[in-house]
Amino acid sequence: MGSGINNWQAPGQGGVGPLELEFISASDPTRSSKLVTFTSYQFKRSLLSPASPFRFTAPGVSVDVRLSIRSGDTVQLFAYDGNGTRYPIALGIVDETETHISDTVDYTISGRDILGQLVDNASVDANNNLIYFEQASIKTICGSIVANTRVPKGFTFNQVPNGNFLFTSNSGETKMTALQRMLDFANLLVWSSPDGQMIVGKPNFAQQASGILLLSSSSPANNNLVEASVRRNVNQAIRVCITQLQDLQSANPSAFPAISILNNDDDVSVLRPRLVGRSVYESFDYGNGTDSINQINQVGNQSANYNDIGRSYSRRKIAMENIKVLDVEAIAKDHINSFGGIYNIDQMYATVIDDEEISQPLYVYECSYEMTENTGCLTRLKLCKENTIVDGARAV
Repeated sequence: MGSGINNWQAPGQGGVGPLELEFISASDPTRSSKLVTFTSYQFKRSLLSPASPFRFTAPGVSVDVRLSIRSGDTVQLFAYDGNGTRYPIALGIVDETETHISDTVDYTISGRDILGQLVDNASVDANNNLIYFEQASIKTICGSIVANTRVPKGFTFNQVPNGNFLFTSNSGETKMTALQRMLDFANLLVWSSPDGQMIVGKPNFAQQASGILLLSSSSPANNNLVEASVRRNVNQAIRVCITQLQDLQSANPSAFPAISILNNDDDVSVLRPRLVGRSVYESFDYGNGTDSINQINQVGNQSANYNDIGRSYSRRKIAMENIKVLDVEAIAKDHINSFGGIYNIDQMYATVIDDEEISQPLYVYECSYEMTENTGCLTRLKLCKENTIVDGARAV
């Protein structure tokens, strides 16, 4: 992918818009309806913030259609390419419909993608009991987490640990809070596929490019980006992260050796001898009862002794903050990329922005589909370098 970066061909003109919404009634699953005409919409998907929100404003919707769409209905979001092929973007649930009646009738639908179910529901199992597993795989834990929700059955796993975990949910937690508490220490993320299936794992930085993002001042006719912002911030990245176990018997953690992890990002490491970047010190304890850290008996494929936990915590913190080392926001025409697919999160794009001397593969961690009457259909992509966000994401 990287070796062919200077041999790219000019991208196509992208696809057509806007999006299409297909609703399935919660009260009668055999009844469906569609919306295809909008004055504006925004739908953001993000690996960093599950349960992404959407908001669509539609003019002139008939009474029959408005009354057929209700809070609680599921909605599949689609985009069409220039050949009429329909691509799913995400599965969501309608939270609220709003009709404003004056000289005209304005109709707005808002909601979140399917993982909003894990945000709304308490962390109980299928029998409405708190979850407790002394030894369980991530697949088993995820199955218990999604019980009594409308998240589709089946999961996709990418680079998850093979061993078993000790897992307990707490009173007052949501399903998402309990799940992320475990995933943080396992260096994993959770997001959803376009058809709503839950994905647990790490970014795949070795996937084939999903397209080209081009913003060139020398050959603007070939550009498929409307504009871009490039932020570089090595100075506030973590240069070294030190973690140390603190025994609850004493406020002094010195009885346990400090664990130091260096940031090996190319841009950070070259400036490390000049003391550019931050040194970060964190202490942790095993907790009491059902507190967080003592619920992890494995980190990655290793036992969760304090050394493993400390190293994992530091590497996760460094990887997440490395997003700011090179953070690109690219605004593309339409919602269809230069290879004929749909823009989405968890994709790699060969990216060329001449004015910032960027010519490298970048990873999409956030994607926002937008449309207004003035701008038309746009897709706002947030991209970062490879090997960021979580520790240990590798070529697969």
